[in-house]
Amino acid sequence: MRQPLNLYVIKHPQFIEGLEYAKDIYAKIYRDIEKQTIIKSNVPVYFSDVEGVKDNQLNIKFDNAIKIAIVILVDAKMILDKENDWDVYFKKLYDKQKSNSNVRIYPVSFVEQALYCYPNSLNNLNYIRLHEQEIEIRKEYLIMKLRHELCRLLYGMEQVGDSFSDNDKPVRLFLSHAKRDGLEITNKIREYINSDTGISDFFDAVDIPKGKNFMDEIEKSICQSSLVLIVQTDSYVLSEWCKKEVLIAKQNDIPLVVINCIKKGEVRSFPYLGNCKTLRISEEKNMELRIISCAMDEILSKEFFKQKMLINHKSLNKNIQYSVPELISLGYKKDNDMIIYPEPPIGRFEMDVLNVNYSKIEMLTPIMYFLRNNKADLLGKKIAISISETKERDLHGINLLHCHALSVELARYFLVYGADILYGGNINYQVDRNFTETIIETVKNYSKEYGNKRKIINYVPSYINKQISEQQLLEYDEVVEFCFDDNDYDYDNNADSLTNMRKKMTSDMDIRVIAGGKKVGYVGKYPGVLEEFILSIESSKPTYVIGGYGGVSKTIAKLLDGEISDEECMENVDKSVINKIKSMGYRILNNGLDKEDNKKLFVSTNIDETINLIIKGMMNLK
Repeated sequence: MRQPLNLYVIKHPQFIEGLEYAKDIYAKIYRDIEKQTIIKSNVPVYFSDVEGVKDNQLNIKFDNAIKIAIVILVDAKMILDKENDWDVYFKKLYDKQKSNSNVRIYPVSFVEQALYCYPNSLNNLNYIRLHEQEIEIRKEYLIMKLRHELCRLLYGMEQVGDSFSDNDKPVRLFLSHAKRDGLEITNKIREYINSDTGISDFFDAVDIPKGKNFMDEIEKSICQSSLVLIVQTDSYVLSEWCKKEVLIAKQNDIPLVVINCIKKGEVRSFPYLGNCKTLRISEEKNMELRIISCAMDEILSKEFFKQKMLINHKSLNKNIQYSVPELISLGYKKDNDMIIYPEPPIGRFEMDVLNVNYSKIEMLTPIMYFLRNNKADLLGKKIAISISETKERDLHGINLLHCHALSVELARYFLVYGADILYGGNINYQVDRNFTETIIETVKNYSKEYGNKRKIINYVPSYINKQISEQQLLEYDEVVEFCFDDNDYDYDNNADSLTNMRKKMTSDMDIRVIAGGKKVGYVGKYPGVLEEFILSIESSKPTYVIGGYGGVSKTIAKLLDGEISDEECMENVDKSVINKIKSMGYRILNNGLDKEDNKKLFVSTNIDETINLIIKGMMNLK
């Protein structure tokens, strides 16, 4: 199972600002770092956050997606580093692009000298000239340019600045505005579009040929546009033409972005301007950049969502709808139609209104559609998720952020299937991102989105019991069921306490999924993920090993695949356990997957593929 597009960010490890740019690209194009649980259909982003140069020269998996975008952040440190063969590395990537039209390199210059340093590779490409932009807008400008280029790549077009045929579909915006008070700001937006963005636009004052039918040309242009940008001023709702433009867009599932420029108020709000992204804008510096970047984000999300669904479900072309179903869009559907729209699902009160007249139309998100077609009896099953951070090398751009994204999707799918989530974690664990908090937030979001209150069962070792305050118990009361180790005897050390907690969780659970896991700096007898894996196989509980995210799980995957491992994390493990794992291989997992599918799970970094494999195995469990 491949993605439509993957994006890789290459930088020099000593370019500290470059890491911040890589994180910003991840947050703006894939997932918000601070809100990992917010669902958005967007392009997976990979980058290294470790220090080694070779670890930043990513080993890109070109077969993991139909199209590959490579963003190279060229700064002074990269240019001055003559020892690590950056030019050789770039030449290999450049040759890959020349031989494969689905690979695209986007070099980004942080200094002017970047334009001339790599004559055999990057010099032949059109740079995103970030060094020419004002410092305060550089991040937003880069995101806007990348969003636009990724849209073009998904559309099958060449880079801006390269030659392309008349048949290429441009990224096109339709500017909808009231002439009475919306002309000034619309003109500013159009001037910015026409400056250096490479974006096409439709502006009725100048783009309708003389003698053509006005309404026909408007409708034709909206249907050929990637997005309708609505400049909502006080007079917008008074224009029948403007309202008609909105209705045409809604009827044809063209994304809308509403720029709220209302100053005094409206006589009557237009009800069909809702259910879309809105920006509140005043006359501010770089206003146009923010608007266009937002528009590109919506276009990219729609195109990625559509292509991602069609890769595996080609027959669903007529069922895919980017906008969330509403009364006006359902009015154009027929009874027994099916609509697949992006996550999250419509809230129950909103759905009650839609069902008054449209109860015969099936409205599903991708997760709901997956559940409909993949029946696994998980209702009431207790699934333990064993995942923790790792600093792993040679992971093709996988880092801690991706592990959190994985934990979110695992928990979300298991909850939708009706399973209970078990996790052994410390809510007070002091790290940048706490997996316990991430999974708790996922459960909160699920309860809100599906109107079904659920709790995570969080197992707590005895030495941590007193660290959880009464205030925290109140705070988490509706979303966490704490399972404390209440034995009144003292353990010799914290390791014994952790082992007892893990034994209790293993006894209670039905299934375990493991991923990541640190190899050093652990408190227990073994790394936590490793000990939980050993307890699972000793109890013959179905276990799924996700090895692509590194750490202990990757080592376990190697053992299961018959590779000899001298990893440090295995030195304290009883040799009979290691020999048992090696001799039985994947059969020891009892997880409903055959050897071939387990081997895929051992290496996959594609979250969708991982979920599919795990659910496939669970469907085969007796």
